[in-house]
Amino acid sequence: MKRYILSYDLSIRYPMNSLPKHILQHPKLIPEYRPNVAALIIRNDGALLWCERSKPPHLWQFPQGGVDKGETEKEALFRELKEELGLLHPQQTVEIIKKRERRARYTFPVRIIERYLNNGQPSYIGQEQTWFLLRFIGTDEDININFEGKNSEFRSFFWGGIEHLSRAQYYKRKTYRKLFAEFSIS
Repeated sequence: MKRYILSYDLSIRYPMNSLPKHILQHPKLIPEYRPNVAALIIRNDGALLWCERSKPPHLWQFPQGGVDKGETEKEALFRELKEELGLLHPQQTVEIIKKRERRARYTFPVRIIERYLNNGQPSYIGQEQTWFLLRFIGTDEDININFEGKNSEFRSFFWGGIEHLSRAQYYKRKTYRKLFAEFSIS
């Protein structure tokens, strides 16, 4: 029996055995999708919060992160907003407009899986995300990406429209396009 990797488009199936053998046999490979929450954060003027990754730089994405065991998706969402954006009180700085009921899945490119495994870290085959559309009700001063001098996920941010999609990691763009359409963001 074949094991399958499902892409974002659930009608497309990739056999697990299409991954290189050295990855499939790696003891640190977790042959599952990582449970994840992610947020499109929008201001009243319609601008989206785009965040530039620290590593690698010059790639932009939306806040996201794993769901810890025993944690609800909403708890994970607010924890991630605190960790990644430095929002001291995320429940007072954003409000949930909508939660996407269907999860989005994407498979990591082989080179990303290899990077984790080669550094001795475990790697999932991809992520399964629950997306939230949030309204930002705070001020830019509430966002503190480099708080406490820690190595942060992001190095900068800006507010902009969907025309900045080309700055996102290529394997996330399809998911972002679908979300923009579903959440009526133009």
